[in-house]
Amino acid sequence: MFFRFPGLVSDQQIVDKVLSYGLIPVGSDAWLAKGEQAKTGSIVLIHGNGNEEIGVQDFIQLLKKEQVDIKNKQWLLYDLRQGLEREFN
Repeated sequence: MFFRFPGLVSDQQIVDKVLSYGLIPVGSDAWLAKGEQAKTGSIVLIHGNGNEEIGVQDFIQLLKKEQVDIKNKQWLLYDLRQGLEREFN
């Protein structure tokens, strides 16, 4: 199970504590609303609940820009729920 730190704020002590519970801490290296650029292997943080309109709009533009690679399965989005369902069903 993954754990995202609120505000993406953590330190090594709290990361170690989260790990001790068997959770996997997840961060982000591309926060679109802050102008950070996604690159190969990026973890992108977007709040799709209306709190981050800039990030959502940037993500839509990114999808449009990368549509050829997406269609050719060279740029994939992975829904963790699907993987978990296959793993445990």
